[in-house]
Amino acid sequence: MRYIRKPRMGISQLKRQEAKGLPMSSDEATRRWNRFNKDTLRRRLLAEQFGLCAYSELNIRAFKQENHSPMEGHIEHIEPKSMSPRRTFDYHNLVISALCSEDLSLFSKEDYFGGHAKLNFYDASLFISPLELDCRRFFIYLSETGRVEPSPSLNAQDVERAHYTIDLLNLNAPYLRNKRRRWLQELEEEIDELLTSRKALLSLARRELCAHHGQLGAFHSASRQMFGALGEQVIQDHCPECA
Repeated sequence: MRYIRKPRMGISQLKRQEAKGLPMSSDEATRRWNRFNKDTLRRRLLAEQFGLCAYSELNIRAFKQENHSPMEGHIEHIEPKSMSPRRTFDYHNLVISALCSEDLSLFSKEDYFGGHAKLNFYDASLFISPLELDCRRFFIYLSETGRVEPSPSLNAQDVERAHYTIDLLNLNAPYLRNKRRRWLQELEEEIDELLTSRKALLSLARRELCAHHGQLGAFHSASRQMFGALGEQVIQDHCPECA
């Protein structure tokens, strides 16, 4: 999970909705959200997330092209509307998550992930949000299996949070696990082939860790982990906005 930087101010479209009065119930939140034109907001969220799903880090545009999806993900309320209707139009409660409702027909229920796995379940004391500055430190990615697991450096309380978040978002759904495993093993092979050439390795790291045309490659945090200290240096030197 990578940290999503949000500007202090939201967008005028959302502020106009809030100026009409905050939704006070789950039903009111749902009615008003369903009537709301989300096109501008969707573009804004996709841009600030460099095209990645906030939870799975799939590249949403690539997913859409691969699966002929009608939409570039869905707009996700981190705190569900049903629990926090007053935050329905709060820009700092909104992210883009892969899978729009129409995509669900492509998957069995065990493969639902992100917002469609989370639904209305949410415990603020346990959930690790991509809006937390240090969210990346909670997770490691295993190339052998494609699984995401709690980092071994965590204390017991943070391990509990990591497990809760992984399970709630179904980040080890078979679909995600298989795609992550294939990608990490391919990247691992490329890195191994270039170990004798620092210049070539730096070039590969820039290709995989920096944004191109405003887009990051899928599984950015996992790729970043694979490059280790060299990857951190590349990000610091060439694309600090992607950190």
